[in-house]
Amino acid sequence: MSGQIGSKRQLPSGRWQVRVSAGLRADGTQRTVSATVDTSEEADAKIVEIAAELGKAPEFARGITLEAYWRYYGATKGQRLARATYQRYEGCMRRRVLPFLGQKDISKVTHSDVQSVVLSCKTRSEGDQVRRSLSAVLGQAVSDGALRSNPCKGKIELPRDEGKAPDFSKDPFGAIEGTSNVWTPQQVLQAMPLLKGTSYETVWLLMVGAGLRLEEAMALRWADVRKVEISGREVVQVAVWRAKTYADGVKPTKTKRSVRIVAVSEPFASRLWELRKSPEEQVSPRSVSNISQGWRRLWIPVTSNKARKKDRIKGIMVDGVYPPIPYVPLSRMRATHASMMQAAGVIDSLNAAAHGHSQKVSYKHYQRADTLKASVAVGELLDFSKAQ
Repeated sequence: MSGQIGSKRQLPSGRWQVRVSAGLRADGTQRTVSATVDTSEEADAKIVEIAAELGKAPEFARGITLEAYWRYYGATKGQRLARATYQRYEGCMRRRVLPFLGQKDISKVTHSDVQSVVLSCKTRSEGDQVRRSLSAVLGQAVSDGALRSNPCKGKIELPRDEGKAPDFSKDPFGAIEGTSNVWTPQQVLQAMPLLKGTSYETVWLLMVGAGLRLEEAMALRWADVRKVEISGREVVQVAVWRAKTYADGVKPTKTKRSVRIVAVSEPFASRLWELRKSPEEQVSPRSVSNISQGWRRLWIPVTSNKARKKDRIKGIMVDGVYPPIPYVPLSRMRATHASMMQAAGVIDSLNAAAHGHSQKVSYKHYQRADTLKASVAVGELLDFSKAQ
C-alpha cells in the first residue's frame, strides 16, 4: 500500500503490523500509532481508520481497495447508521458490489464501473438499492478526503425487471390495472369492510388514511392519537415522532422532517377513533416481525372448511370478493394515500410534507394547520368514489 498514509509489514508470526504518523505531540515529536491485525486487507483498513482518528484524512488515497475502505466504513460510519440500513448496505456490497469491484483501488472506480454493477442486477429495485448503497459508501469516502468525487453521481441506468410481460392484447384495461402497485379509491373503499375487526385494521387506517410509513404506524400509542376541533370541524390527528422496526426496535423517525402532526382523512378517521384504547397501549396489536408476511396471507384462498384458527382471516381479499382486489404490499398503502391526495388536487409540497419526505419544500404551515384541508379533500374524493 502507498506509504503516503501509513505503512504495513508482515511479522514473522504471519500477522501484519501497521504504522501511521500524523501531526505533532506537545513536545514537538511526531505522533505515531501502531496496530497489529491478522490479514493484509485488514491492515489496509486499519491504516485508513487510524489516519482518520489522527485527523489526517487520506487525500486521494491511491492503493486503498474498495473492500478495505468498506471495512473502515463498517467500523466508523456504519456504526452510526440504523441497523436495518447498515444491513441493507452490507447485503448489497457483499452480494453485488465487492465481487466485481472489491479489489479495485477506490480512486480508480469509475462511473462506468458503477453502471456495469447496477446493470448486472436482476431487477430494477435491486439495481436501485445497489446504486444507493455504493453511493453512500463512496460519498463518505469523498467526505473523508479519500476521493475527489463520487462516481455514483450522474445518471445511472437501472436494469429492466425480468419476467413475463403482461399480455395487453386480450384485455388491455385489466393488464394495465394488474400492474398497478397502489389501490384506486374504489378498491380502498371495497377493502375497508373486509379489514374491519382484523389485526391489520389500525395500521391500514393510519397508512391509507394519513400516509404514515409502516414503521411509523407500528410505533404509535393511543396517546399519539387525538381528536380536536379546527374551524368548526372535528379532526382526528396523529403525532408522528418515532418508528419501530424488527432490526432496531423503537427508534427516531427516518428524518427530522418526518416528525409531524397529520390529520387522518375520512372515513378512516372515524373508524380509527372508534378503535381507541387506553393511552399507553400500542395502536397496532401486530408484531413488526411478521405483519408484512401475514398481510400477504389475506390473498391466499382457504381451500378447506377445516381451516386452523390462525387462518380465520386467510383469503378474505379473494374468497367471494368481486371484483377482486389486487394484492399490493402493506407498505404501498402509504403510496396509495399519496396518490389519492394527488387525485384530490393537493399540491405536491403539502403532499410531501404530510408524508414526511425530506425534499426541501415549505413546511412552515403544516404542523400548525396540519393537513386538514388535504384530509378533507381526500374524504370528498372517497365520497365521490363511493357514489359511483
